[in-house]
Amino acid sequence: MSLRLPRILLAVLLLGSAAAAPVEAMSLWERLFGSDDAANVTPGQGFAEFGAESARIEDSFECESVVERGATEFDDRRRHCLIGEHRTARVTIYEPVGFEGLVKRVKFTWLDNERRNARGDDAPAHADREAARQAVRRLGEIYMPGHVEQLMELFTAARPGLVSEGDFIAILAVLPRGGFRQQVIDLRDANFERLSGAEAERARPGYEQCIYILNNMPPLKGQSFEGDPIPERNDLYVTYFINSARGERFLCELHNAGYYRIRVSQQQGQPFRTMAHGNLGRVD
Repeated sequence: MSLRLPRILLAVLLLGSAAAAPVEAMSLWERLFGSDDAANVTPGQGFAEFGAESARIEDSFECESVVERGATEFDDRRRHCLIGEHRTARVTIYEPVGFEGLVKRVKFTWLDNERRNARGDDAPAHADREAARQAVRRLGEIYMPGHVEQLMELFTAARPGLVSEGDFIAILAVLPRGGFRQQVIDLRDANFERLSGAEAERARPGYEQCIYILNNMPPLKGQSFEGDPIPERNDLYVTYFINSARGERFLCELHNAGYYRIRVSQQQGQPFRTMAHGNLGRVD
């Protein structure tokens, strides 16, 4: 079976410039996706395989509906079980990009309206509170049956905390929002540390591509660059934020259609202007 490379990685290999793409691109691919570490990440370190774990969640919770956002070249797959009459609670299972079939984490979220219509949806104050409580209890019964009451106590008190049992750890957080608060239980297993950076790793080749483009532009030769390897993502392109040693700020856009655009701001406060654009190579 042939391996279909991500669009941006193919772009790295197909850049139509005067010089060939740097060798580092291939070594980066091998390091990220061909390493012994990746081979050691398997189901059974707490969570089962993604399909089996998804089925268990959907069989265990009273989902009003199930919504999925599929993986992209950079983003994890997310499958949401929406809970409650007003769907203010959800259990989300994450499949990490680049590690298909595994589970990175399971997250429970409840948006607790502190007043009626806080989110503009005519939901009453504390909508779906009992449904959320029952979902948290069920979450505990599935993943940490010896600590259900501890989990319930923290959730009911809206208190941050940490509960662990076996291969699982649950991190509880309370996040204030305008008119409501978000209560989150982030459930992780023994694979989480290796899988947590999957989205960042998949974005790294695009960042390397941007640095390569900048290094090969005559006005910038000899300059050093640094930036954020995690891009801002839009539907049709990603944007990397990069700075030069002499103070210029660059926006490097890599478009799904197969081209790039470099925009530059010479000084703080100056608007960005297009400096260069070109084809990355056509991908069928």
